[in-house]
Amino acid sequence: MSTVLLVEDEPIYRDTLAKALLREGHRVAQAPSARAAIRAGWAEPPHVLIADWMLRNHYHGVQIARALQVLNPELRTILITGFPSTDLREDLERLGGCELIEKPFPLRELLDAVSRAVAAARELPVSRGAGVLDVGLLEASVGQALRYANRAARRLLGLGEAEPLPDLRDLLQEPLPGSEAGERWVPVTARRSGLALVLRARRDPTPGRQILALCRADDRESRDDPRVQLLLDLQEGAARGWAWSARVLVIDDEAAARRYSVQLLERAGCACFVAEDPELALRILETDYGIHFVLLDLEDPTYETLTALRRIRELRPDVKLVGTRSRGDGTSFAALGIDFFLRKPWTLEELSRVLDELASQAPRR
Repeated sequence: MSTVLLVEDEPIYRDTLAKALLREGHRVAQAPSARAAIRAGWAEPPHVLIADWMLRNHYHGVQIARALQVLNPELRTILITGFPSTDLREDLERLGGCELIEKPFPLRELLDAVSRAVAAARELPVSRGAGVLDVGLLEASVGQALRYANRAARRLLGLGEAEPLPDLRDLLQEPLPGSEAGERWVPVTARRSGLALVLRARRDPTPGRQILALCRADDRESRDDPRVQLLLDLQEGAARGWAWSARVLVIDDEAAARRYSVQLLERAGCACFVAEDPELALRILETDYGIHFVLLDLEDPTYETLTALRRIRELRPDVKLVGTRSRGDGTSFAALGIDFFLRKPWTLEELSRVLDELASQAPRR
């Protein structure tokens, strides 16, 4: 029997899909949010993830898939969205093992997609285009007997791929870290490989077990990766540079600029969405009232862009609009309702200073 993890924040919709999946013979775990999905994924790794792209909480469906793939590289994902875009399709292609279903859809389309995903999980390895995160994930009992170690953990600790798991205390040179591992990354040394590592525990331990992450001591990038932050429930967005619970929408017709913005914002702990054209942006803003900041490219504004700007002002007067451009000072756009102008390429520090000035009505963490 296959296990399907269903992540959807609309209770009635989630319940309807879950009942249909149960009738098809699947075991179904349900989660209303990203953090609940990660807890469910740790409790019983699913064969298939079904996630809505746009969730009300701080994470979206692609971020959940990325995190759970670190835990289970063979995971198959079905993403549901009413806002298909080139960026989203490319994200799923890079992830590998993913399928996109556009809303609205007949129920049979989803059930058939799950059947395909289950069959593929049994027969074909996933080809991951985004690379493998070099972070070891461990599950241990209170007595430090290891129950699970992913491939990266085995490699970092010097364990053979099929070797039975010993106690964690036998794999580290130092005494096992205590409660401090839940508050910070603790230096440890692998007894077999001799590697200098850092270890951290998940913040909400399940009674009777510990969830731990390992990475090389000099690998700051991996420990700050949003996937690791989500897997360990660290909730350190403010510490990483993002102080607001409000989400950001990036509107830019240049793919490289959108990728730059998303990478910078997500690594800082921000929940953000992107739109490659104004019409898609308006549809997102009509649905998601958690978006309070919009970064709008004004490099060579078309008539459609300027029209959309006015429509955004009419539709969402609460939204703070930040215009971005690589030249000029943006004064000519102030009359159109732009709250602030930011020169490209902007940095996170520059954007933070701007949002500090604009955020008097935007919710903070």
